[in-house]
Amino acid sequence: MLPMSSPDRNAIRLVVQLVQDSSSPHPGYRVVAYPAPKGMKLRPATFSSRDQLLQSLRTALPDFDPQILTPGNETQVLFAQELELTSAQLSLLGLVQ
Repeated sequence: MLPMSSPDRNAIRLVVQLVQDSSSPHPGYRVVAYPAPKGMKLRPATFSSRDQLLQSLRTALPDFDPQILTPGNETQVLFAQELELTSAQLSLLGLVQ
């Protein structure tokens, strides 16, 4: 998370979802960000393991606490928060198209 002075900062809602696929015994993860900053197209990023997801989150968001990715009993949303992210951070998360 960046200080408010960065001109490349974008107000983004970042959502991490647990994805259950009936064709696979292991869950996957999807990261979605919206709204797309002006002039940029965003796409969901998918990860086949929690380790891959955490590695990407730690690279893009060094202060990210993995403990908050604990699924609730009735939801597949593991994390949802408004963040100020740079285009580089969005790219590191695999969200830039």
